[in-house]
Amino acid sequence: MKQMKYMNEPRTPTLRALEIIKEWPGISAMNFAGKMWPDSPKWKKMYEGGNGSTMGRGMWLSAGSFLSRLQKKGFIQCSHPLRREPKLWKISEKGIEYLECNIW
Repeated sequence: MKQMKYMNEPRTPTLRALEIIKEWPGISAMNFAGKMWPDSPKWKKMYEGGNGSTMGRGMWLSAGSFLSRLQKKGFIQCSHPLRREPKLWKISEKGIEYLECNIW
């Protein structure tokens, strides 16, 4: 049985993420983070590292974690599963079905 959605209900993070990945197939974690959380204060946070500092590193790490959770649910697929290559994400058939069942 489908659950009714109303226009005043906020979108869940999963639905928002699936909409982004469907619109941008082959998206990387860094690009996904920029589209998912564009106004987050973490983009301005400095991270100190052994070879210098970097800004906003926590955002793409958070995006990678979020994307791997969606992959475990079967909603998205990784196009480059090897560690040496950058992982690019696309929506799966199950993700498209989930998105269509939750359209308002």
